[in-house]
Amino acid sequence: MVENKISLLIVDDHPIFRNGLKQLIEKDHSLNIVCEAGDGISALNLLQESEIAIAVSDVDMPNLNGIEVLKQSAQLNISTQFIFLTMYKDESIFNRIMDNGARGFVLKENAAEEILLCVHSVIEGNIFVSNSLSEFYSSWKLRKKSSQKLPSIDDLTPTERKILHTLGEMKTSKEIAREFFISEKTVENHRTNISCKLELHGMHALIKFAVEHKTTL
Repeated sequence: MVENKISLLIVDDHPIFRNGLKQLIEKDHSLNIVCEAGDGISALNLLQESEIAIAVSDVDMPNLNGIEVLKQSAQLNISTQFIFLTMYKDESIFNRIMDNGARGFVLKENAAEEILLCVHSVIEGNIFVSNSLSEFYSSWKLRKKSSQKLPSIDDLTPTERKILHTLGEMKTSKEIAREFFISEKTVENHRTNISCKLELHGMHALIKFAVEHKTTL
């Protein structure tokens, strides 16, 4: 039954390649190619009109390239997952595609062996990249991990910064409560919130952090 199949869109400006890819994918009876597009604008229109689980797209296309289709789909809150099928072995293009949320990247030369593996991997919630591009993928993951936002003093409210400063002066919760005209329980709540925001764990981690950063508060 078609309704139980995974719906796909194929986007490529070469009809012969589209037809070959369609034949390859349709060997898997759990997949259903519901529509095709030969350019980016047509693809974007189809994505808005139809419920498509996965789009298998080329990069270079007339009117709107594949990366722009991906970006605009995200802006339109379209939930379709994107797999890019391309001849490019260029790391900068790979990074642009992955940075914009693609879930798969398969080289056209490997399509026969990898496209079905890629589709099913993406369906299961994974990212799939051609084996021959594993170094690109490893570098991308490392860069993404290193660029993730770390906890910062800037995440604290003005009141939390003031309390952290007084903790750096080795004042007790009772002394801080008296200084700020609040209850000790409120001070303890602030301490807990500060520790959570800064991802500080352990009995003395907050005091140690406060002492070390007192001059920046």
